[in-house]
Amino acid sequence: MEFIRGNRAIRDHLADGRDLLLFEATKSKGNYRYVECFAFAGWEMKNAPDREGKLRKAIVFELVPISEAAPAPEASEEKVTLKESRSRS
Repeated sequence: MEFIRGNRAIRDHLADGRDLLLFEATKSKGNYRYVECFAFAGWEMKNAPDREGKLRKAIVFELVPISEAAPAPEASEEKVTLKESRSRS
C-alpha cells in the first residue's frame, strides 16, 4: 500500500484543511448514514487479507472522533518580529 489517492487524503486531511467524515452503509443498497467527524491520529502497516484472501501489506489508520480530540491551543495575540520568532525556534 502507498499513500496515494484516498490513503493520502486521510493522512493529510488536516494539512489540506478538510474534514474527515465517516459514513457507514445501511441495509438499503446505495444508502449511507453519517457516523461522525474524525481526525487522523496515526497509522501502522499490517498484514491483512485482500478481497481474494491473499495476505498483503495494509495501512491501518488510527482515527479519533473530533468530539474526543483535545482542543487546539489558544492563538497568541502577542506581536513578535520575524527576528524574535526565529530566535525562539
